[in-house]
Amino acid sequence: MSIALALDLSEVGRPQEALAASEESVAILRQLAATNSALHEPTLAAALNNLGNTLSAQNRIHEAVSVAETAVLLYRQPAASALPDQEHHLAVSLHTLGLHLSEAGRPQEALAASEESAAILRQLAADNPALHEPTFAKALFGLSVELSVLGRFEEALPLAEEAVLLQARLAQSDPEAHLPVLAASLIDFAAIFSAAGRPEDAAETGERAANILWRLAEQDPHTHLAPLAGALNNLGVDLMDAGRQQDALTATEKAAGILRHLVAYDLHGFGPVLTATLYNLAGRLREAGRPADGLAATVEASVLRRRLVEGDPTRESALARALRTLTTDLATAGRHEEAAAVAEEATDLLRGLARSDPAAYAPDLAGSLHLLGDCLRKGGRWEEARSAFRQAVAIRRRLARSDSDYESLLAFSLHDLGAMSAVLGELDESQVDLEEAVTIRRCLARSDPARHEPDLAFSLVAMANILGEVAQFEEAHAAADEAVAIRGRLTGSSSAYFEPALAQLLSTLGFNLARARPRQHARALTITEEAVSAYRRLAERAPSVYLSDLAQTLHDLGSRLSQVERPELAAVATKEAVAIWRGLAGPERTFERQLATALRDLATYREEVKQRADRPSSEERPS
Repeated sequence: MSIALALDLSEVGRPQEALAASEESVAILRQLAATNSALHEPTLAAALNNLGNTLSAQNRIHEAVSVAETAVLLYRQPAASALPDQEHHLAVSLHTLGLHLSEAGRPQEALAASEESAAILRQLAADNPALHEPTFAKALFGLSVELSVLGRFEEALPLAEEAVLLQARLAQSDPEAHLPVLAASLIDFAAIFSAAGRPEDAAETGERAANILWRLAEQDPHTHLAPLAGALNNLGVDLMDAGRQQDALTATEKAAGILRHLVAYDLHGFGPVLTATLYNLAGRLREAGRPADGLAATVEASVLRRRLVEGDPTRESALARALRTLTTDLATAGRHEEAAAVAEEATDLLRGLARSDPAAYAPDLAGSLHLLGDCLRKGGRWEEARSAFRQAVAIRRRLARSDSDYESLLAFSLHDLGAMSAVLGELDESQVDLEEAVTIRRCLARSDPARHEPDLAFSLVAMANILGEVAQFEEAHAAADEAVAIRGRLTGSSSAYFEPALAQLLSTLGFNLARARPRQHARALTITEEAVSAYRRLAERAPSVYLSDLAQTLHDLGSRLSQVERPELAAVATKEAVAIWRGLAGPERTFERQLATALRDLATYREEVKQRADRPSSEERPS
């Protein structure tokens, strides 16, 4: 069976038959080469190259490397040296070997093969440009890619530019032969620019590639529409990185439109690519302030995943991932009942997959259960939510026993399980789960504070709330103090997600302690002062959200100061609360009751100050 037949079968989408033909061709040529190496080894080397490419296309990368290495060895043999184009064949085989080594995760060896290939072809192209420049340009670009994989961008970028300039010159003389190659190189050149941290250059280069492919697709849509869709999708990413959001959205919309057309003809060939593009489109639409359109794109992607599974059950895990993404988007849109239904479907799929392959799917099942619990919680289905969190905890606890990387996820599920038990009024269970979450997160924070201290503070706040509810005020205050100390160490936005909960905790804890323990007014005052500081920070960032909380906590602070007989400062704090309430009241008189109460208390504190001022000192009292 010939090499040509194997290539034909591969090109018409019959990979298994192509592989069988390639293997048979190699087997025959091995036998012939054993009897006459001079005559048959060069042909055997060519057949091995073809077999390596066929194996690579079927993701049998390590076998492809072995076969390509054998081909290179054969082209170095004396039998091959007699060929007039031996150096050319050796260079091409080295280039192919470099590609397979790169796919196999062996970048240094891939670089060595690519360097040798480019060096040979540079000399050949100098001697005979018409014959060897096209192959040299490909090898040169392959070398630039290998250098970029190793982070050697200063060497990679000049080589990529040299290759693109050469291909552009070739395309001027023969557009039909070289424009598609130039477009493919520009796409890879854009990727190198992106990896080198030059998003503007990446976007500009990607636009050049897309423009070429638009022209080619107009002439030959069958051949060039699919590469055009890929180029537009990549261009959307580069434009986004370059800060050109509207252009990124336009490029991604065009990519999705082309892929929808292609899916109508080949669902399984283009469906997965369209799905990925739709997820990109959903993100672009949300960032453009069009969340409903973004959700519609996510729904379309999920429907497409279902269609793909109907024809290929092995895609169930991809469908489960799609459903989880849809769950998140529905929940973000406030459609919690729908989100819970989709999350249940994803969880059921993953249960089946985890039964057949626990090692592969148990982590995803735990994540899906946690997501389901969150959706059920937001929909007010608290018992069911707690059940889902409990199942997630059980799986993650098993995973964490053998792999400590799962400890942070276990703590995450324990935290939410504890919070759910608290909502259901089962404070003892809540305390146990939250204390375990705190213990895990303390341990993790010791080794990586930047990553884990915000989570630790969040769990400390939740635990302190429970301790306060059961009147363990000393323990609650200690946990709150630890959270406050963490807040003081954090910079930027890393405290943003737990600070509202911390502020609320401090405000509530100060109020409850003052009410339940009259002899601890000084401690209650300190806690309330910390609450005011927390709400001041929050109100600076989001006044419309937190100014009313700041006013209420300032009013509480006035009460705490009055309880420790400091009416002057009580009046100052309450006066500020009054000013905030007045500003918030507006024509709707929204906060009229709070304003009236604060004004009454302010008058009381001012009267206390006046009475103290009028009271004679000990020197002035009559004997």
